Amino acid sequence: MLPEILTEQRQARLRTRETALSRRYLQVLEKWIPVGLEYFEDWPGRPNCGHFLGGCHWYGIETVNGSLAFALAASSPEYDERRGGCSREELRRIALKGIRYLCFTHDAGPADCVRPEKGLGRPENCGTKWGERGLGFFRESQCGTTIAGMGLVALLLEELVDEETWQLLVDVHLDYAARFGEMAPKSGVYYDTQMEENGWTSCGLAGVECLLEGAPEAEVWAQTARRWMFSTATTPQDNKDKGMFAGEETVAGLTGRTFTALPDYMAENHGWVHPNYTGSSVNFTGHLGVIYGAFGRKLPEHALFNRQKIYDQLKLTTDR
Repeated sequence: MLPEILTEQRQARLRTRETALSRRYLQVLEKWIPVGLEYFEDWPGRPNCGHFLGGCHWYGIETVNGSLAFALAASSPEYDERRGGCSREELRRIALKGIRYLCFTHDAGPADCVRPEKGLGRPENCGTKWGERGLGFFRESQCGTTIAGMGLVALLLEELVDEETWQLLVDVHLDYAARFGEMAPKSGVYYDTQMEENGWTSCGLAGVECLLEGAPEAEVWAQTARRWMFSTATTPQDNKDKGMFAGEETVAGLTGRTFTALPDYMAENHGWVHPNYTGSSVNFTGHLGVIYGAFGRKLPEHALFNRQKIYDQLKLTTDR
């Protein structure tokens, strides 16, 4: 029996037709699939598991990204097996192996399930679990996009996902919720603005909110996710803005003393004003749009706060 806290939405909400833009993305995926196939390996630790690129990079990103690429390509009604060099059914089976591998080797999985002793990834990650338990906020929270991505792959695979895998996914999401589901967003302005950390944590919490919508704590997790995505792009002057936001609270009340951008809407990281990190707030808004959209939900207004102002500043640095 599947846990009652698991969402009943077990199929990604996708458009039935491709557009000119989505076809371009599909062509990129089709060109990458042969590379993914070359660097995919079965993993013997548990049945029906496998990993990409050695399975030992930080935060599971090497395998979740490959699994997501395969599942997305397979979901397209226009996927061309001749270009991809692989059948749609095989793509889906490999994507399932990837998320099962991530579930088993995560902190929430069985203790004996660890990543390969040797691989293409970071040597210090070989023979260990991922999930970064006990290694501090920066490392642990950074798993958020991987965990949300695993849920997206499951939605794309639909009926192929068995009950064991759904239970494993629930356990991984519950683990992330236990760590961050009630944590307040972090602040930082100079040297390290904290923008990207708050962004990826909001994505992990969004995945938790959507996948575990039947949990008693679901509303708490949803509100926490919104605070983190709002606090991905807050400036000192927002603390003085008494205007209402999303019909709930003033901008000042939501901001408090949590600032993640400089007064000119740029971000600083590694000690210098950094366009790449400034762009992370816009990037993670895209992540959030995909997560909520796949579950058939509307993107919260909190994910758009100050993003246009940040985007405008980025344009000033690049338009020439």
